[in-house]
Amino acid sequence: MASIVPRPRKSGETAFQVKWRQDASWQTENFGGDEGETQTAQLRALIEAHGNRWPHGWVKGRGFVEPDTHPDDVDLVAWAHRYADGPTGIEERTRADYKRDIDRHFTGVAYRQEGGSEVRLGGLVHTPAGAAPAVPATVCNVTADDIRAWVSAQGRPPPATAGGGRSSCPDGGQHLGQV
Repeated sequence: MASIVPRPRKSGETAFQVKWRQDASWQTENFGGDEGETQTAQLRALIEAHGNRWPHGWVKGRGFVEPDTHPDDVDLVAWAHRYADGPTGIEERTRADYKRDIDRHFTGVAYRQEGGSEVRLGGLVHTPAGAAPAVPATVCNVTADDIRAWVSAQGRPPPATAGGGRSSCPDGGQHLGQV
């Protein structure tokens, strides 16, 4: 259970600290200023909602921030397409087959849910540490763990869909299990 500890400063102001135990060691985050007490209470609620763990996406001392991006980072599928354009002395049909396989296996299959939103089944994604939501794979963010999970998923049968377990894919969803 997280607690809030008021911390007097030499200037006379009061800072507030959220304090809790995570994996047998103390964790803290400090807030000051006019909103310090409110921010501390909000973080405490988030920590408790996450089972006394740092909230997903929280960076100590900075809060929820957009992850840093590398200036040379590029979408993995776009990079793979450019790579497939490189070989010389191959038939255009072979190049098209390479690109088809990239699209089929790296991006997964688009599936429209009942509410109208689209999700991708299968495909290579990056899952940040802490089991945060998966994000599209890029050249700079994909890890060995992401590749392992993707390869493992290639061997599993596709998930059953509503409507009798049949896929709306032209091939019945069989390509989801192929490498």
